[in-house]
Amino acid sequence: MNSESSDNEDLLPRVAFLASTARRPTAMVQLSSSDSEQEAEELPLLQRLAAHGQGEPSTNLAESREPVRAAARDRPKATRKKSVRSRDPVSAPPPKSGPSRDPGTAPLPKKAKKSQESLIVHIDTVLLQDGSGGQVLNALQAQEYKCVIQSQPVARSITWSRSGEDVNGETFCQEEPEMMILVPGEVFITMVENSKTNAQHNQSPGTLRSFVSNIMASKSRVIPTLVIMETEKYFSDQKSKGKRALKDAGRGERKRKQKTQQEVPKLSRVDVEEVVMDLQLQMNVHVWFLETWKEISDFVCMFSKALAEAPTKRQRDNTGFSFCTEGDWAGGVRVEKCGKGLLEVWKRQIQQFNRVSVEVASAVVAAYPSPQLLIKAYRHCQTNAERHGLLSDILVRRGEGVTSTSRRVGPELSKRIYLQLTSLEPELSLDL
Repeated sequence: MNSESSDNEDLLPRVAFLASTARRPTAMVQLSSSDSEQEAEELPLLQRLAAHGQGEPSTNLAESREPVRAAARDRPKATRKKSVRSRDPVSAPPPKSGPSRDPGTAPLPKKAKKSQESLIVHIDTVLLQDGSGGQVLNALQAQEYKCVIQSQPVARSITWSRSGEDVNGETFCQEEPEMMILVPGEVFITMVENSKTNAQHNQSPGTLRSFVSNIMASKSRVIPTLVIMETEKYFSDQKSKGKRALKDAGRGERKRKQKTQQEVPKLSRVDVEEVVMDLQLQMNVHVWFLETWKEISDFVCMFSKALAEAPTKRQRDNTGFSFCTEGDWAGGVRVEKCGKGLLEVWKRQIQQFNRVSVEVASAVVAAYPSPQLLIKAYRHCQTNAERHGLLSDILVRRGEGVTSTSRRVGPELSKRIYLQLTSLEPELSLDL
């Protein structure tokens, strides 16, 4: 029987799907728990009851999954390809090379840092002997300025000098003319009182003018800046004294008279402003009023930064030419090889005249899109008067919609454009 079947198979033609099924090895497919349950539900009810009665092995899901779970536990875990960073500082990879930065301080640009390194700040010793004068030194050192503590010709003053190299490579140190003087509020009020009492003799000792004159005489070239400290404290004290005087006046007139005789003449804000204004106009002095040492420290750092960047800014401003105005408008218009941009150049040329707006230039360009067309139109005119007024009747529109207005170019601008395109006199003034 088997031999006959094998002979028949050899005689039959080979079919693709038959050959594949005949030679394919049989595979045992194990149904999952869900498939077995679905197959059991498809059986008739009587067969399922008979199967339970015959004592067939139960298909419990938990029992069937136990061997699978045990095999999964015994199976080694797959190694992850993703590398995990070790928290151990010994085994951790070395950090990238680079200078460590303090998170509290922002890095300075190279040009600003170079300008700061060339500036030296000279602080008077008397200033540091004050209660909070060290805050100024700490603020300057935080900004990486070179500070030198030495006695100055003027007490409580700060000066600056600049170091560098000349063309020959030799180092030099040049003193800056700026000088900052910190004046206590009590000393300033006393000098203001002396200036008010000796208004006719302002150069007398103890006045503001004499104080500034002594500062200017200390150096050959000096630009003083006075920083007045804690003036608001004086005005607040005067206000509190005035309130006390009113209370004492209600208690008795005799006490009030005795107190007014012992009081020093008070200064108002107007008195201080008058003296300061006269000082600034006559002596060319800058005066600043600051209250706290934090404000003074910030002001000194700001002043030092301005002095450090001054040479760079002067050099930047002197690079351009006086006759060439830099900017987007004066920078010119890009003209392509295809001719794109020539219309804008022609419009800009008309806008060079005084009192010529964009609308007027656009109206002229719309009538004559190129200078050559306008020159040809001038040649067709018979008289000079006709040439002068060729563009005068061109309509210029401003705005859109209901609010739009219209006007004409006018004979004045028409004549100026004609003279610009046709005149041969180089000294002819077109600003008519």
